[in-house]
Amino acid sequence: MRDEFGNDSRVFTADLSHSAAVSAMMRDVGNWRSRLHLIVNAAGITHESLLLRTSPDDFDRVAAANLTSAFNLIRFGAPLVERGGHIVNISSYSAVKGKAGLSAYAASKSALTGLSLSAARELAEHGVCVNVLLPGYMLTEMGRSASEQGRQEALRNNLLHRYSDPAATARFIAWLAGEPTITGQVFNLDGRVA
Repeated sequence: MRDEFGNDSRVFTADLSHSAAVSAMMRDVGNWRSRLHLIVNAAGITHESLLLRTSPDDFDRVAAANLTSAFNLIRFGAPLVERGGHIVNISSYSAVKGKAGLSAYAASKSALTGLSLSAARELAEHGVCVNVLLPGYMLTEMGRSASEQGRQEALRNNLLHRYSDPAATARFIAWLAGEPTITGQVFNLDGRVA
């Protein structure tokens, strides 16, 4: 990894759904770098099941990964973000359109949008930008693990009939990180319309 990111890179890990673990990790990050320019919250899991068949434990597990983790990263990471820096939370098309069989996922990602927009208002006085990104359906590990029906539906509903590109998403985040006056926005990079 050092070859890919340079000699001054480090990897920090934590269970992002546990506040004490994130607090400790961000202390370690702060000891390494006193200020950060960008935090990207891309943690996320899904659980394909109709709402009436989704157990409370499954719902809580999805909410912990998709929403609580973002809260923890914002709560403990924001003090390290420099003025003009950014927090970007990765949400989903499902957050704004809903999807049968993804109630827990859609609910958690929709709540993530509300959390992000509120955080943008609160952190503006510190010069920290908070935005939401809907990257589109990508064949990441999570995208590949979806049902064949779900993957085909994503292609059918995309105007260009193709999956979103992780590299294009990364380029957009890099561009956004260079814009110190854009905050409180939801950026949709998804080509789906249905």
